Amino acid sequence: MPLGPNTPATLIILAGSILLVLSTISNPIIKSFYFLSIKVTSKVASIPLDGDIRLGTFGYCFELGSQLACTKPKLGYNLHTDSLGIPLPTQLDLTPLNPIISALTYALILHPIAAGLALISAIFGLVSHIREYSRLCYTSCFSSLASTAALLAFVLDIVAFSIAKNRLNALSDTNVAIDSQLGNAVWITLAGWICLTLSGFFSAPVDVSSPAT
Repeated sequence: MPLGPNTPATLIILAGSILLVLSTISNPIIKSFYFLSIKVTSKVASIPLDGDIRLGTFGYCFELGSQLACTKPKLGYNLHTDSLGIPLPTQLDLTPLNPIISALTYALILHPIAAGLALISAIFGLVSHIREYSRLCYTSCFSSLASTAALLAFVLDIVAFSIAKNRLNALSDTNVAIDSQLGNAVWITLAGWICLTLSGFFSAPVDVSSPAT
């Protein structure tokens, strides 16, 4: 592929696409990436508990000691650790949060949408290096759409997961301590949005004054 005026923007869009894809295929697909970590530990010796629940786009994983179990990837889910074969103590009931978690996880559909639009933009960016298609403006159009979707996804992540984090931490009592923290997938989404936004400053202007020959 020959280098051209669209090369810098295409490379930046490609980087943003990769970042958005990584945030999309977070837990339970790639366990290193997650939006919210819920660490559950026991304060009393009679309740042996040291677990970590990590929420992703299409499911979550629950690690308890040496045990690790994940849900099957799907859009929208609830926190039912019993179905994974690793039940939580009766003192810790997360079911009141399931309506919030379920609504939140359905809203995560913005992540694959942003990733898909960014990938389409990257493809058009590569195609624009062919002389016959060098004046097409589809790269900028899809990049703008992807940037908007990524920004909405990031804002939703920050607001919704922060609310969930605070409500989860409020469940701590004298027996069980809960420490919820935002995960790296939130900041990966932010980095993807920054890349897509910056690509607009490196895009070559489209000259439509004369037809391509």
